[in-house]
Amino acid sequence: MPRAPRCSSGSTSRRVTPELITGAQLAFGNAWRALISAEMIVGFSAGLGKSLAYSGEIADMTGVMTNILVIAVLAAVIDQVILERIKHRLLRYQYL
Repeated sequence: MPRAPRCSSGSTSRRVTPELITGAQLAFGNAWRALISAEMIVGFSAGLGKSLAYSGEIADMTGVMTNILVIAVLAAVIDQVILERIKHRLLRYQYL
């Protein structure tokens, strides 16, 4: 009777880690959009979403564009600097 192939836990985690990290990066993007949306809807006392909504209410287009730019830059910095460093550190063996 043939045996099922056995995998060590190290090789399995090496195979799954890239997908987990990619999933975390995608989840960050979704969480970021949800956070800004929740701030705009609920109207917390402070935050980028609240500031963006308020600027839109008073027709301050400079404020709206500034807030959108700040949101985009923060998301890009967090994704490209912080999450990519974590990814490179955890997946060193793939970036040799």
